[in-house]
Amino acid sequence: MKNIIKIVGSFVLAFVLILPLSIQAYAETTAQEAYNTSSHYMLERVPNPTYGDEWVIIALARGEANVPATYFDTYYQNLQQQIQEKQGNLHKYKYTEYARVILALSAIGKDATNVGGYNLVEKLQNFDQVVWQGMNGPIFALIALDSWGYEATVRDKYIQAIVESQLENGGFALSGDVADLDITAMAIQALAPYKEREHVALTIQRAQSFMKQQSKIGYNSSETVAQIVTALSSIGINPQNDKQIERLLDFYNEADGGFKHVHEETASNGMATEQASYALAAYHRFLNGQSSLYDMQDTRSSFRDTATSWAKDYIEQSYRLGLINGFEDGTFRPNNHLTRSQSAVILVRAMKFNSHQVAPYLDLGNMPLTMKNEIAAAYEAGIIKYNNGVFNPNDKVTRIQLALMLLRTYNQQQAPFSPEKYVFYKDTVNLGEEQQVALTFLAQHEIAQGSNGNFNPNQPTTRAEATKMLINFLKVME
Repeated sequence: MKNIIKIVGSFVLAFVLILPLSIQAYAETTAQEAYNTSSHYMLERVPNPTYGDEWVIIALARGEANVPATYFDTYYQNLQQQIQEKQGNLHKYKYTEYARVILALSAIGKDATNVGGYNLVEKLQNFDQVVWQGMNGPIFALIALDSWGYEATVRDKYIQAIVESQLENGGFALSGDVADLDITAMAIQALAPYKEREHVALTIQRAQSFMKQQSKIGYNSSETVAQIVTALSSIGINPQNDKQIERLLDFYNEADGGFKHVHEETASNGMATEQASYALAAYHRFLNGQSSLYDMQDTRSSFRDTATSWAKDYIEQSYRLGLINGFEDGTFRPNNHLTRSQSAVILVRAMKFNSHQVAPYLDLGNMPLTMKNEIAAAYEAGIIKYNNGVFNPNDKVTRIQLALMLLRTYNQQQAPFSPEKYVFYKDTVNLGEEQQVALTFLAQHEIAQGSNGNFNPNQPTTRAEATKMLINFLKVME
């Protein structure tokens, strides 16, 4: 890997006037590949995550790695059991244990104030116990508290403790007066959310200067580079500007897909891989304009069962727009199926259609009057068709039925969609003309696609799938 980087780097420098962005583009591509393989490395070695595997969880969750569907739930269940067995006491002296677990919980959208009946956040209110451990105590306590904006009366005390511990050369030490690069980078990460405060900005600036001076000497471990990458990303500076990504990739181990602790090692190191992975996650989040590694407010969910759902963002947007609600028990049930009546009502609400007549269906039964009016509005708008007086409101809406509803809604509001070229799937060749147009409409506007060459037209639509299709559809209608 090191030789490859040197070769490509030389090539780019030779053509820098023609391709000024080549170095950055190459680094981004390589960094993503390294993250993907290191994620696989961690998953292989930690198939059943539990207490103690928090950095694996953070690296995988914040980098949006492809993990087994129940992976994060398994960690949470195992953690709850461990915390209950320990009666909420993770360690008598080292309160970074609580901070680390809180960060992992925030990363997967779980509330740390109630884990198996225990409030882990309140442990970080004990300022004296937290700072007893050394500078990493207040650093990680502050990072953990800010991850979800947990209420805390000691937040400013931690900020002050960190700022006042800065050494004359701008660095920070775990203890004593010899500056340490890792701790300095971690201090920047903790102070990043407060960089608009004048005295904090000056502290960060001096810490950056220290890191720059040390970079001229070089780094002995991948963990140090990982912390620097994370620190720069947290304050909005591209770590590739001074080749920090390439420095990190110098520790990448092609043999097993992980990262080495030092260059001389032949096998990857677990801790080094964890830190390199979450550093790359921080880098990619910076490049993609996402919240920083430790700003985990994006994992908060309006429902207690959607924090780790692939459709979480779509569900949240649909809910905020008032298009689809959850259930009284606080769940959304993303894998439940949507009914025909629910689908029609959602589209009526989204487009603000009104009814002027009664729906011509005889099977609406004791349905609430409001919903009957919304179904009538869907009929008037042409979203649903007359079928001998039968609507089958409680039947599960299939993927092709929802596709037709979306096409008809578009045609009612815009010029009728007429594809120049149809999109076909292996299992849709026998569908009718309007259905083929609907599938092409979805594909062309990236509202929904098939999988492995199939669309599964007669498969019921889940609530999660419906929110994705709906939000993507609304973008087309803007």
